[in-house]
Formats: sequence, C-alpha cells, structure tokens
Amino acid sequence: MNRAKIEDVLLKMGVPAGIKGFIYIADAVEYIDEHGTDVSITKWLYLDIAKKRNTAPSRVERAIRHAFRIARSGRGDYKVVEKYIGFMHCENSNSLMMLYAKIKQECAEKADEAERKEETEEADRKITALEIREIFRQELRLALNELRKTTI
Repeated sequence: MNRAKIEDVLLKMGVPAGIKGFIYIADAVEYIDEHGTDVSITKWLYLDIAKKRNTAPSRVERAIRHAFRIARSGRGDYKVVEKYIGFMHCENSNSLMMLYAKIKQECAEKADEAERKEETEEADRKITALEIREIFRQELRLALNELRKTTI
C-alpha cells in the first residue's frame, strides 16, 4: 500500500499534517496492511508504533483519536470523511479498519482499471499487427503480379 495515498486521504479528510496523529494513522494503516486485519489494535498496533516512534502506546492511541476527532469536526471535506471513516462507530479501531479497507479497495480498483487498460492497448496492438500483415500481403501480391507481367 502506498503511504502517499494514505497521507493524501488524511489531508483531504482535514487531518493536519503537522500533528502526530497524522503520522501514527499512516503508520497504523501500513501496519494493518502488513499484519492483516485481525491484528489487535490495543495490544500490538499501538505498542509497535510507539516503539517505532519512541513514545508510549497511550500517546499513540490519544494522538490517533485526536486526529480522527479533528477530521470529523468539519475541518475537511465532509464527503471524504464519510467515505473513509464515517461519523458512526468513532472508536479508533473501527476508524482505522474502515480507512484501511477503503484505501485498499481503491488501490485494487485502480489496479483492475490499469489491467483493463493494458488489455485494451494490447488488443489494439494486435489489430494493428493484423492490419500491417494484410497490407504486406497486398503489396506482395502486387509485386508478384508485376513480376508475372514482366516475365510474360
């Protein structure tokens, strides 16, 4: 999962890039992507992010909660907040899992779209190759006919 995508979504939701919760949420989404959605948020995620960032797990939890509260306060785009974390079930764990799921879904859709585009381009190349072959055949027939005329 692309960290730039995670950070872009957080900015659109209105989470200020200068607060620690911004960094911790991005870390958390990457952590969930790496370890799976059945990871214990309070037992492992906060602890591992705290170790990584040299702080306490309680501070990680509080900073994430604060960042989500800012996003839901109307500072960012309402539709973006509704799409990624919603306004119900405001616990950190629910918000993080929903954010992860939505970003992952978007990444999968973009990958599918890119694959379809590549298949379409490949099909276009095949058509072009067939057309070139047909032109070559026609030119070859003309050249053979000219040869026959000159030899007769």
